[in-house]
Amino acid sequence: LVQLMEDQALQEALDLLDRHFDSLEALSTAGKILSGWDRDKSKDEKELSKLELSHPDKLKQAINTAHQSQSSLDGLETRIIRAGRDIDATIERHNPIVAALEQSSHRLHFLQNAGYLVDLVSTVERFSATINQMCFQIAGMADERMSPKLSVEDLCSKIKSCHEPWEKMSSIDSFLRPLPCGHLKSHVTSRLSQLRSSLVQAIHEVYERVYTRVLDWPTPLQEAGLGSAPSSRFSQFRDVFQAVLELQTKVIDSEAFQNQDSTLNTKIWALDWLLDRIRLSFRFSFRGKQATNRIDKPDWHCAFVLQTLRDHSPFLQSLTELLASNSVPVLVDADVYFAAGLIREVRDKVHADVALIVEQKSAIEADALFWLTLNETLEFDRSLRRQLSVTADDLSGAVGVFTDNPKFLQRWISLEVKYSADHLKEVMQSNSAWNRYLTAIPLAEDADRVPRNFHTLFTILTTARDRAKEIRNIKDRLYFVEEVVLRLLSDYISDLHLYEGEDFKDISTKQQMEGICAVHNAAYKFASVLGDWVDEEFWIDLQEQATISKRGASSELLKDSVESCKRVCKRILQRLVDQTWKQVSNLLKPYSKKKFTLPARPTLSTNTSDATPEPSSELDDPLLLLKQTLGLISNHLALKPFYKLVPKISQHLAKFIFEQIVLKSPTNRDGCAQLNADVKHTVSVLTCFEPVHATSSFKYVQE
Repeated sequence: LVQLMEDQALQEALDLLDRHFDSLEALSTAGKILSGWDRDKSKDEKELSKLELSHPDKLKQAINTAHQSQSSLDGLETRIIRAGRDIDATIERHNPIVAALEQSSHRLHFLQNAGYLVDLVSTVERFSATINQMCFQIAGMADERMSPKLSVEDLCSKIKSCHEPWEKMSSIDSFLRPLPCGHLKSHVTSRLSQLRSSLVQAIHEVYERVYTRVLDWPTPLQEAGLGSAPSSRFSQFRDVFQAVLELQTKVIDSEAFQNQDSTLNTKIWALDWLLDRIRLSFRFSFRGKQATNRIDKPDWHCAFVLQTLRDHSPFLQSLTELLASNSVPVLVDADVYFAAGLIREVRDKVHADVALIVEQKSAIEADALFWLTLNETLEFDRSLRRQLSVTADDLSGAVGVFTDNPKFLQRWISLEVKYSADHLKEVMQSNSAWNRYLTAIPLAEDADRVPRNFHTLFTILTTARDRAKEIRNIKDRLYFVEEVVLRLLSDYISDLHLYEGEDFKDISTKQQMEGICAVHNAAYKFASVLGDWVDEEFWIDLQEQATISKRGASSELLKDSVESCKRVCKRILQRLVDQTWKQVSNLLKPYSKKKFTLPARPTLSTNTSDATPEPSSELDDPLLLLKQTLGLISNHLALKPFYKLVPKISQHLAKFIFEQIVLKSPTNRDGCAQLNADVKHTVSVLTCFEPVHATSSFKYVQE
């Protein structure tokens, strides 16, 4: 039993130690735990002393067992402490080995990565060698001495054989981009750039041989293009064109062509190399020492570009079909691409010419050459867009040379104002300035009847507005419009106020009335035209920019001019009404003294109704003058304003008859009949000029 108890106690002690010391690190708390056990032991001994008094034999036996257990525990503690010391010594002895193992592991990992990178470099060199070999073979095909007979099929095969190694090289470059291996990335990138240059140069040389010998480029092609059934030579060129296009769009520059909406700003090898020959021809003729390079003949280089594009248009349309049929579609028309490339040549030419022009000693000669170059460049841009059926947004023109340079733009504006003002002044000073412009058509068909000077200014303003549209920068465009269009318009409207207020102060004569009608027509037409302009997108954009520039202040570009023209029209119309009524009312004085209490007229038969009396003779002269005056005004005033004038005069007549005759003159039945006949006669005269509203003023008189 005692042995059993000892074994059980020993097992419990071991379990207790396992729970408290489950690892070598837990041995560091052994002293603290043993101190706790000593306290528990002292407490247990006290309780045993008490129990010993009641059960001495059994307690002594239990105490002996406890002492033995304690001795075992003490021995075990000693063993644990010794084991802990041994373990610490072992760990300390093996630390260098562990560190060496860790260092060896890192070294091994480094060597593995280095080996991988060495393999990567080896792969790069292998692919580079393959591409270099292809470049050498393709370049050899460009040399007629090495390859007298060019095989298009073999050439296309070699170009396509560059796809796989280049794609591998590109994938390696993409793989290295996020990695911190700067030297290797730089090496691969540099190698790719070098290979690209070599490959492009080799393909360019052999491509030039193809289009020179097969197409006789740049001679305009007269036969069928590259359609579904091309000729043999076109078929050969088409194969090479597609091979070069696919190499660039699908392999070498695939990212650029997949991530953009338009390729006008991307160099397309297959098109650009064709364009090189035309560029060389342009530079030889207009940038070198040839007699065709003249700053006083800007129309020559413009005509060259337009004619070249016309000559090659069928061929370029065929190229456009090939571009669209590519597996990576190129979103550009070949003719637009060629035009954009040649426009850059024209811009360089124009910039060089203008730089020479502005340094001319003679200001007059310099202004004339500058103006000539500007006009030819503007006309070139317009003609080119018409020829290609594109807008300014689709194709920027060569006029950007003048708009992008502040010095050139300021000179353009100065000359625009100067020449426009001089032209308008010349017209205004001519004897026919206020004559009707459209004299070639019947008067009845000319509803506006604008004077010649209006048409001149309107043409100037329209031309200036269209020129302003060529200026891409909205601030420069606003500045141009304010300095040219609005200034000329403001000066002209000021002249209209002057003519209306001073030159035609008296409009009693026929010539004066014709003149003031012409002034009215000009103001009326400008109010209408400018009112339409206000709603155009061009002017809306300028108005928004003007509001921003003025920082919220009132800055109406056209509305002030519209209102000013309307005021001129209103005053002139009222003056015409007043002058007409003044002349007619003077002749109506005898009529106002007429008596309308007439004696009863005898009737011949009761079955015969009263005959309508004849109009009063006192009305003959006033109505004759009214008819002549309205006829004169109707021949010179615009139709719509004239139709507003007649009802105003009819109101004066109706008021006169009502106040001076109906209310003041006593009348009888026959007098009323006479007055009714006079009113009808007056209305008939007015309705000859305005049949709709002229009679409404007499309704209350007739009632």
